Amino acid sequence: GPSAYSNEIWAVAGGSTGTADTTAQITDITAYPVPSRGSNVIVNYTLNLSGQTTLEIFDLRGNLAGSSIQASANAGLNTFNIDTLKIPPGIYSYLLKYEGASAFTSHTGKIVLIK
Repeated sequence: GPSAYSNEIWAVAGGSTGTADTTAQITDITAYPVPSRGSNVIVNYTLNLSGQTTLEIFDLRGNLAGSSIQASANAGLNTFNIDTLKIPPGIYSYLLKYEGASAFTSHTGKIVLIK
């Protein structure tokens, strides 16, 4: 039958996990546009500490979709620009990880790609 696409927006759904130090925080996380019909998705996030961040996108089976993106991030607002041209349409989860000198935290969310 014909495919139906939902106009539902998948905002960040999830939370912080695995905190070794409760002072490490990822906040104000937004992923847009969701659903995405273009070639990229922007993930903005705020850190309270500087450190290394990694963004990974997984399909519903838990397979990594594309490459992990790593960046050194300063405290404050930061951005990942995800190239989605080689990722097929579908629903994906992303994992945003932060690792500092003595702290670790992560956040999960969802994105939808429609092409």
